[in-house]
Amino acid sequence: MDEYFFILKMMQKVSVLYFLISLLSFSTVMANDSFKLANKLYDEKKYEEAIEQYESLIEDGKIAADVYYNLGNAYFKNNEIAPSILNYERALKLDPSNEDAAFNLKIANTKTIDKVEVLPSLFIENAWQTFITSKSADGWATLSIISIFVALFFFIGYLFLRQVVIKKIGFYGGVLIVVVSLFTWFMAHQHSSLLKSKSDAIVFANILSVMSEPNEKSNKLFTIHEGLKVNLLDEKNGWSKIKIQNGNIGWVKSEEIKEI
Repeated sequence: MDEYFFILKMMQKVSVLYFLISLLSFSTVMANDSFKLANKLYDEKKYEEAIEQYESLIEDGKIAADVYYNLGNAYFKNNEIAPSILNYERALKLDPSNEDAAFNLKIANTKTIDKVEVLPSLFIENAWQTFITSKSADGWATLSIISIFVALFFFIGYLFLRQVVIKKIGFYGGVLIVVVSLFTWFMAHQHSSLLKSKSDAIVFANILSVMSEPNEKSNKLFTIHEGLKVNLLDEKNGWSKIKIQNGNIGWVKSEEIKEI
């Protein structure tokens, strides 16, 4: 009798597992079908309909660099510059190596009004940040995991092979690759910390006044326009403190910008 109940429980677990796998597979297929439909609408130059499909995918949690990139293209073709820049930036945030998104972002930025001079930064600091963001946090983490498995392979060779030369290669090679694994894990952590500490947004208002304080009665410092990328410093009572690339700082209404 006990064996019968054990088998019954195992069958139930297998059924639940099979159901979950089927559900996951169905969701993936549906997401792929929606993505293909959105791409089809884009190819047919039905940009507004394509935008709705891509946005629907994102709302359903199907977030990927390709979805943001294609959505950026659809917005750009529909002459909506700020949303196109926002989505190219989001694509690059997920996949910094996406050359197409980087190129199209440059094209979209030429359509903006504000041409802000960038404050010079220290070469070493700039080079370090460029290196960190050369891969996504997931990309660095994947390299770390792969390195661990390669290191295990070397250590297995060290433990089970008898040739002295091979044992030395296995030991020192394993140690070296463990160091590489730790470094790539550190880079993943650094990238993740950089994204958390540095929050950027895109201006969506055609013309936006930047104020000295978070209220409409304060002094107007300067004006910025649609599509400009700003750094978010603080938020208070529906206002956001921003910094633009030339170092100027002020407050704008939070509803007029969208975080990347």
